[in-house]
Amino acid sequence: MDLHKLKYFCAVADASSLRQASETLRLSPGAVSKSIKHLENEFGVELFAHSGNKLAMTEAGRILYKRSRKLLLDYEELSRTLTANSVKDRKLLRLGTYCTFTTYLLDAVLGAGFDNLELRQSRIAPNDLEEAVLNHSVDIGLTYIPFVKKGLDFLPITEFEMQAFVLQGKFADLSFENIPFVASTAEVSGSTQDVQTIDGWAHKQLPRKVIYRVSGMDAALAIARQGLAAVYCPSFTVALHNKSVNPDSQLVPLTIPGLNLKTTYTVYMVKRIADQEDAVLKKLSTSIRKLCRKTSVPAES
Repeated sequence: MDLHKLKYFCAVADASSLRQASETLRLSPGAVSKSIKHLENEFGVELFAHSGNKLAMTEAGRILYKRSRKLLLDYEELSRTLTANSVKDRKLLRLGTYCTFTTYLLDAVLGAGFDNLELRQSRIAPNDLEEAVLNHSVDIGLTYIPFVKKGLDFLPITEFEMQAFVLQGKFADLSFENIPFVASTAEVSGSTQDVQTIDGWAHKQLPRKVIYRVSGMDAALAIARQGLAAVYCPSFTVALHNKSVNPDSQLVPLTIPGLNLKTTYTVYMVKRIADQEDAVLKKLSTSIRKLCRKTSVPAES
């Protein structure tokens, strides 16, 4: 038996009108009438009789109405109970990180399938990230510019490469010091690493010409694929970016003879020492590890 047919039958019985019931159900009168006919054929009885301009239930109709109401209410209660249990069993994971990981990477990782996981992402700058984990604003953090603090574990997940990228064919005739770059507006201070901006560029070792400053990775990639500037970002980010754009908008590594524009960083999962690394965190770590190792960007052809 189809519960939808019972629902339509009860709606007609409540309204004593096929037309009014159809409007309530937002169905055509023909569809509702056909459903009632199916029930009558199934049980071999007439469920309604005309009484002037209205429809009145027959004795069989009244019996079906009473049983149908109880059945529909039981179904609604069962649905609410199962939904409540599903929400109760769902794990909430509050993740703090910055745009390097929120752009493309986490979408790809979570697309692999995390049952009963509700993920809440927050973009938080380095140093503030560690404080957010400590004060329970987030459950875990992802970083490659760690600020060691008492009470925190820094679990190494994997390594990845940061590299300079440009639109294919751009800036080939320029010396490095004249190549325009786009960088983040977020600055880093107090790190033990030689970085001043969130993209991790070693400014003291090799100063660059920053023309554009933006607040997110999406904006930086958009400027780079327009051929306006070079961008320094993870290889996995560009690999995932290139899959989502046309071939003429794809980015390639910037190569300058005699210069190394590639740096290897370690991804750390930041958690409170008192918290256990559960199955969800282990699966998240494994997924990030696999993705970072598989993605690469071919050089300009």
